Amino acid sequence: IAGDRAASEFGLHLVASAIQDDAHNRTRFNVICMPKVMERPA
Repeated sequence: IAGDRAASEFGLHLVASAIQDDAHNRTRFNVICMPKVMERPA
């Protein structure tokens, strides 16, 4: 998801523009990380 300027600057193809104006637009984010390792008490 980026604007026209970013697409132009990086040579990308726009699939859809002005999506912020679409009443049914939903943006989802996922966080991907390594699991936290818990150390045993000494």
